[in-house]
Amino acid sequence: MSALLPLFLGASLSFIGSLPPGIISMTVVENTLQKGLRAALALALGAALIEGLQALLALQCAGILSDERTKSMIQIIAIILFSVLGFYSFYLAQKGNKDTLSSQIQLPQFWKGVTISLFNVLAIPYWLVNGAYLDSLHLMDASHTWIICFCIGVATGTFLLLLLYARLSQRILNNIQEVNKWTNVFLGVVFLVLAIAQFWQFIP
Repeated sequence: MSALLPLFLGASLSFIGSLPPGIISMTVVENTLQKGLRAALALALGAALIEGLQALLALQCAGILSDERTKSMIQIIAIILFSVLGFYSFYLAQKGNKDTLSSQIQLPQFWKGVTISLFNVLAIPYWLVNGAYLDSLHLMDASHTWIICFCIGVATGTFLLLLLYARLSQRILNNIQEVNKWTNVFLGVVFLVLAIAQFWQFIP
């Protein structure tokens, strides 16, 4: 099977999955506004590489991670993590802190992207579902070459979407006021909505 198909599928699914604003995309926007495009791209590269590795782990360990007990544990972790991050973001917004949640991580931008992406606990279940869907359509090949090309596509799609966020944030740079406060408020809402959604799926 041509390498172009898994590359295209991985990039497309990753781009679409990263479209909703989240902590990674909002951190890229924040970095662009505060530190410039180069810092944002370094962060985006770190996040994209981890996204590709998460997809690789999901496709390689599909049998283990599809177990109901494991999925329940992932959901519990997601509920707790999103709740804590949501309330902490609201705390920073109310406090008027000049820093946002993501800026509390004091690391070089590439490693900051790696760290934030590692906390995206829903990435592996997302790629498990997509892997199963592609397999049901007979579009997935279990060969190492296909999976590697797919994961390269995943990393590429994530990076391109984050690059789009960075470019858009630069264009509206001069029109944004109180960006830190509203970024924290927005992230707080996103995290709490995700926590509620996970809780709703978790209850029988």
